[in-house]
Amino acid sequence: MTADDEQCFERIAQMEQQFHFERKLREEHAAAHAIALKILIADVPPQWLPASEIDFPSYIMPVYS
Repeated sequence: MTADDEQCFERIAQMEQQFHFERKLREEHAAAHAIALKILIADVPPQWLPASEIDFPSYIMPVYS
């Protein structure tokens, strides 16, 4: 294996670690937004939202694990 090969493998390993970190960060960010929106909806008077939006807000992005 050449030095270039080693550098490529090291770079791939770094990119994989970064990918997993960024994915986890995006998931945590989406979960925080969902919680914040649920809190906001809880504070909104019920007459401002249709009943379906109170239980299942259409604008909350799904969080994938």
